[in-house]
Amino acid sequence: MGKNENVDYRVVVASPDRSGADRETDQRRNPELLLAFTGARPGMRVLDMGAGGGYSTELLARAVGAGGTVLRAGCARRFRQERRSDSTSVRNPRDAQRRARAARL
Repeated sequence: MGKNENVDYRVVVASPDRSGADRETDQRRNPELLLAFTGARPGMRVLDMGAGGGYSTELLARAVGAGGTVLRAGCARRFRQERRSDSTSVRNPRDAQRRARAARL
């Protein structure tokens, strides 16, 4: 997909395997506008700073697809251990902090 092609972020947000908790959060956060602002597209490598509980990280991972990567920084421990273990379709987030430490060795 080229840079200038439009991405339908409504399809990303409407993915049937997203959690009920994320769908509730969608009501407050307007995820389509978030994704449009970031410009995330399939195949991109993006960084989610201050990833917290992982809500935006998961959306970004879906937007960049299997060919892309999302680096997350500042994520809650429970996100790394539990939160996204229930989603089998999103496998591309990586922990940026761990990668940065390994690069310093």
